[in-house]
Amino acid sequence: MLIRDFENKLAWLLALGGGITAVIVLAWYTNEPVNAPKLLILGFTGFAALFYMIFNLKLLSRSRTDHATYAALAFFVLLSLISIINSQSSFVTGFFGVWGRNTGFITYTCLAIILAAAIQIKSVSAVERVLDGLFYAGVFNVIYFVFTLFGIELIPWNNLYKRVLGTFGNPNFVGAFMGLFVILCFIRVLDTNRSSKFRIACLVLIPITLFEIKKSLASQGVVITGLGLALLGFFYLLWNVKSRGPLIAYTAVSTVLGVLAVAGALQKGPLASLIYKSSVSFRGEYWAAGLNMGKENPFFGVGLDSYGIWYRGFRNASALVSPGKDVSTNTAHNVYIDIFASGGYPLLLAYVTLTVLALIKIFYGIKTIRTYNSTFVAITILWACYQVQSIVSINQIGIAIWGWILTGLVIGYNVQVGSEDKVSEVKHQAGKSKGRVVTKEKKKTSIMPILVGGIIGTIVVAPPFSADVNWRSVVIKPNATNLETGAKAWPSVPERIVQASDIYTKNNVIDKGLEMAKFATEKFPHDFRVWYFYYMNPNISVEEKARVKIKLHELDPLNADYK
Repeated sequence: MLIRDFENKLAWLLALGGGITAVIVLAWYTNEPVNAPKLLILGFTGFAALFYMIFNLKLLSRSRTDHATYAALAFFVLLSLISIINSQSSFVTGFFGVWGRNTGFITYTCLAIILAAAIQIKSVSAVERVLDGLFYAGVFNVIYFVFTLFGIELIPWNNLYKRVLGTFGNPNFVGAFMGLFVILCFIRVLDTNRSSKFRIACLVLIPITLFEIKKSLASQGVVITGLGLALLGFFYLLWNVKSRGPLIAYTAVSTVLGVLAVAGALQKGPLASLIYKSSVSFRGEYWAAGLNMGKENPFFGVGLDSYGIWYRGFRNASALVSPGKDVSTNTAHNVYIDIFASGGYPLLLAYVTLTVLALIKIFYGIKTIRTYNSTFVAITILWACYQVQSIVSINQIGIAIWGWILTGLVIGYNVQVGSEDKVSEVKHQAGKSKGRVVTKEKKKTSIMPILVGGIIGTIVVAPPFSADVNWRSVVIKPNATNLETGAKAWPSVPERIVQASDIYTKNNVIDKGLEMAKFATEKFPHDFRVWYFYYMNPNISVEEKARVKIKLHELDPLNADYK
C-alpha cells in the first residue's frame, strides 16, 4: 500500500544518507577532507527528503506529537535564519558554517528536515532498516581499522593526532561513533528474532570495536559504551525478570557508579585519578564563554557557527590561565551551549523542545510496552548515548546526522502493547496508520522527487566543497593570478586568504602579501586571527601596527599582550 511504500522509501533514504555521511572522506581532492564532503551527502539527503515529503503531503504523519515536532522544527529553522541575519559575523559564515566545521544554517536546516522525515518511520522493519545505515557505517570503520593495524592506511591523512581517525578525521569523533556502533551490536546479539549467523557476526565485531575505541584514546567512546551497556542491562531486567528486586538493585548500583564517574570527570571522588582529564577543565572554560555569549545576546545569539569569532571577547579571566591566553576554539564543545550562544534563548528553547518530546515518547514507551522490544531499546539507548555525547562534544556532521535521525525515530516510533513486530505489520497491511490520511489509489510513490530534491540539495551545499577543491589545485601549482582568485573565491573563508598572503610573503611578493592580509581584516573585521596575522606581518608599518594592536585589544580585551 501507499503509506508502506512511502515509509520504506524514506527509510532507505535515511539509511543510505546517514551511512554515507558517516563514512565519506575525500582526502585526495580537498584541503578539508571530512566535513565539506559530508555536507554534500547531508544536503542531498535533506533536500531529497524535503521534496519527497512535499510531493506526498497527504501521507505525512499528523498526530499531536508530530504537529508539535513540526512546529518546533519550523521555529528552529526560522530562528536560525534570524540569527545569521542579525549576526555581526559574515552572512556566508552563518549560512555555510566555518571552514572545517560547516555547521551553519544550511546544515541545521537539512538536519531539521531529516528529523521530520524520520518521524514518518513507524514500523519495526522500517526503523531497523534505518539503523542498518549506522550499523554498516560501523562495519566499514571496523574494516578500515583492521587495515591500519597491519600498517595499511587507506586514506592519505595528515594525521596530527597519531591515533585512530576512522572516517571522522578526529579520534574523539570516531571513538564516539564506534561507541554507538558497539552498543547496537550488543543489542542485536540479544535480538532472538535475528538469525544465528548474524548474531555471531555481531558478537565477533564487538571485541574489535572495543579495541578500536581503546586505540582512539577517546573518553567519549568509553562513556558511551558504559552508558549504553548500563541502559541495556536496565531494559533487559525490566522486561525479562518478573521480580523488581534485581532491577531496583541494579538501578541503584548503576546510579552510584554513574555519580562517581561524573564526579571523577570533575576531578572529585575516588575515581578522579582514573577518569579526570585536563580537557574537562578546558571544556568548562569553553562552556562559560558560550553561556556568556548567550546571556549577552539573549534573543538572537552571536550567529550560527560564530562561536570561534567571539570566544576571546566573551571568555572568563580564568581562561587566560587554563587553557591559556593564546588558546582559542571555534565551538563550545557542548551542543546545547553552542545553540544557546548561536541563537540565544529562543533557539535553545526550540532545540530543547525536541529533546523533551523524545523523552516523553521514551517514558510513554517504557510505561506501555510489556515485553522486551529490541527496536525500541535500540533507538532509546542510542538516542540517550548521543545526547550525553553532545553535552561534551560538538555537532560533527557525520555523528550529528544520526543524533537527529534518532530523535525523529524515537518521536515517531509506533509504540504498541505486546509483540511490536506482529501488531505493527498487521496494521500496515490493513491500511491503518494513526495520524495519517490513508489512501488506496495506488501502491507506489514516485522516486523522482527524491532524485530532483537530492540534486538541488547537492548544488545548494556544494560551494564550500567546490571552493576547497579549487583551492587545493591552486596551492599545488600557485601563480600570481590563480592564487588571489582562488583565495577570494566564494564562499570566502579567512583560512584561504591568510594562506595566500603567507605564500606571497614567503615568495617575496611583499606588497601583495600585505594587501591580502589587510583584505582579510576588511572581509572579516571581527575575526581575531586575521588581525593577528596582519599584526605579525614583518612588512607592516609602525603606525599601522599600533592601530592594529588597538583592534586586537578590542577583540581580546582580557589579554595583557595587547593593552
